[in-house]
Amino acid sequence: MRTAGASNWTPELEDELRVHWASGAPASKIAAMMGGGLTRNSIIGKASRLGLDHRRSPILPRLEPGEARARRNELQRQRRANAPKHPKVRKPALPRRAKKVIVPRRVVYQPDTGASDAELVQGWLAMNGPRRFERGASGDEMAMRSYLHARGYETTYRQGKLYLIGRGRPCLLTYKDLVAFVDEIRVSEGLQRIAA
Repeated sequence: MRTAGASNWTPELEDELRVHWASGAPASKIAAMMGGGLTRNSIIGKASRLGLDHRRSPILPRLEPGEARARRNELQRQRRANAPKHPKVRKPALPRRAKKVIVPRRVVYQPDTGASDAELVQGWLAMNGPRRFERGASGDEMAMRSYLHARGYETTYRQGKLYLIGRGRPCLLTYKDLVAFVDEIRVSEGLQRIAA
């Protein structure tokens, strides 16, 4: 068995390397054919020191600029053609700015100043009717954020300010705007408003 270390490259081994290199065999195959504990890297290093021609990588062939663009476009067309088709789900339109949310006016009960608590409640119920909420409905900010998340909207805090993210740019919201937007969606779903 031959051993060829850094200093054991004999002229015969160098000639054998030249022959295999000229045949176009890969460096790993040349190392296997020559044996003697040679590695792919030792073959490449010796070929470089002997001044044998450099090889292009078989993985990344050199292309002309126009060819590269055409190949990239063709690959993109193939990916689009093979991509699974999913039906597009339309989200409710997000207002450009949260302050432009239009909420229909509600009748506001204005009690007498001398009325008792029971009279105040009865007067409000006479004007607006009883309020009934589904399980989990709350005016809590986290509950409203999870309600919006379930309908495809994201909310996030940036520098201590609440933003609503849907289609388009994020909208800066105050708590009042958040309640108004949630109420608008709830009314469109046939649910009762959070805000009284």
